[in-house]
Amino acid sequence: MNQTTYVNECLHAVIGLLKREGLTLQEDGDSSHTGRISQAFKHEYGIQSFRPPPVSPDLSVAETFARSLKSRYLSHGHYQKEEARDHVIDCFYDIKQEHIQKWLLGMPKHLKRVIELDGEMLPEW
Repeated sequence: MNQTTYVNECLHAVIGLLKREGLTLQEDGDSSHTGRISQAFKHEYGIQSFRPPPVSPDLSVAETFARSLKSRYLSHGHYQKEEARDHVIDCFYDIKQEHIQKWLLGMPKHLKRVIELDGEMLPEW
């Protein structure tokens, strides 16, 4: 995906949600996220974003969250553009706070395993 597509198809679709809920966008190092066009758009609209360390899904609560979100999204088939945006938002809000809390509370144990494996990818990942 190029920067223009990322801005027009992705960021425009979630900007209202990000602003309304005061959310921070997590992105990886993909050039569509880090390029001049994307950065200018995020700056212009006051979108806060951050990048976790590269190649570290074991260190990211968001990766766990994203897997759940993706699983929920894909379980309902394919969508037209408008339906897709609405479905992503529905899937996001369907994730219960208790599940998010469980993921967060499990991170210390999870990180301990990462340390025990000297940074190697966890087998259960």
